[in-house]
Amino acid sequence: TWIKLDWNESPRNASPKVIAAINEFLRDRSLAYYPDVTSNELISAIAEQQKVPKECISVFNGSDNALQHIFYTFLSKDTLFTTIQPTYTQILQFVNFKGGTSRFYLPDNVLDIDYERFERDYVRGSDVAYLINPHNPTGHLLSRDFLHGLAGRNPGTLFVLDEAYMEFASSDESCISLVETQRNIVVTRTFSKAYGLAGIRLGYAATHRDNLDMVRRIKNEKDINTLAQIAGAAAVADASYLEEHV
Repeated sequence: TWIKLDWNESPRNASPKVIAAINEFLRDRSLAYYPDVTSNELISAIAEQQKVPKECISVFNGSDNALQHIFYTFLSKDTLFTTIQPTYTQILQFVNFKGGTSRFYLPDNVLDIDYERFERDYVRGSDVAYLINPHNPTGHLLSRDFLHGLAGRNPGTLFVLDEAYMEFASSDESCISLVETQRNIVVTRTFSKAYGLAGIRLGYAATHRDNLDMVRRIKNEKDINTLAQIAGAAAVADASYLEEHV
């Protein structure tokens, strides 16, 4: 009778169509073969849903894994990283492993963040800036126009925008639509929250194809297992279940 909420997992199971798609595969197909290394069906479904080219999407073994690959690619001992505290603590493991310098902005009031100060004193000169939108844990939502302007004013900074909870906020404010032209924006999304697929471990990154070309240098495309690809494609296709849950 207990509902576990401390990791922000969905209190609801995945769409019945996801379960049906997995069961259908297990009846007729074999797990003895490696997964599709292109993740073509899943990436095509995400690209169609988000209205961006397939070349701007790459799927990962959870959005944590996407963030790990991004930070491992774009951070080094010579780079400067910044974010706002409190933040998603899992990323600190990846950032600290790569070395370099980190500077964290802890606002006087985390419910009323001074983003002008953050840009002036922390973003400027930084190589990578990480922002959660909507913010975890406060739920504050930044507009797409604001983030577009922030990235435009700071072209030397790569903005990693974690949109793990965007389905619960406003898809109109998602920055995924910007990635094809705004090269210094990376958006990460997860299937663990709104889609109820935390146990599958599936997420994706949306960014300019040049950025993905660099990330793929350290990525093993076999990491996204067959059942995760099937589950993700079925989840994306069942828009009504997602809308009802949200």
